[in-house]
Amino acid sequence: MMRKNNVLRKYIASLLLFLLFETVAITLWKAKGNLFYLLNFSYIGGCLALGTALFTAGKRYTRHFLGVFKTATIHYAVAKIFGPLFFNPACSLR
Repeated sequence: MMRKNNVLRKYIASLLLFLLFETVAITLWKAKGNLFYLLNFSYIGGCLALGTALFTAGKRYTRHFLGVFKTATIHYAVAKIFGPLFFNPACSLR
């Protein structure tokens, strides 16, 4: 029984990361009434939790998985959030 407890203890960070994203997803979904928030943040949290759990387990190609996910997330942030924010002519931050 003690061995199972120690094995699961390694994955607490992954579980907490997933629960954090799920909390944000449910909160935004309920507050805004848009299902997109639930799906998007659940997807992101699930991928990050899976990647960190696989990395903790010492799986061989986990860095490739996390690298692809990180690249996609950075692209989304630049293209959909920061791009319109800084390059939109109607933006008041200029």
